[in-house]
Amino acid sequence: MTRCVGDGWSHDFPIEDSVQAHCLTHGRRLVWKTEEPVEPPPPPDPVVEPTT
Repeated sequence: MTRCVGDGWSHDFPIEDSVQAHCLTHGRRLVWKTEEPVEPPPPPDPVVEPTT
């Protein structure tokens, strides 16, 4: 578990998964950064309007 830490207090983040940890009470969010770059998905195919 990751800890949400402030001035003189700390507790486990109530929401934590493989991507982030989030504390709703204190409005804090940690996002994990990987060493391997993540490629964005390819753009969608353009929409071709039919000719009449």
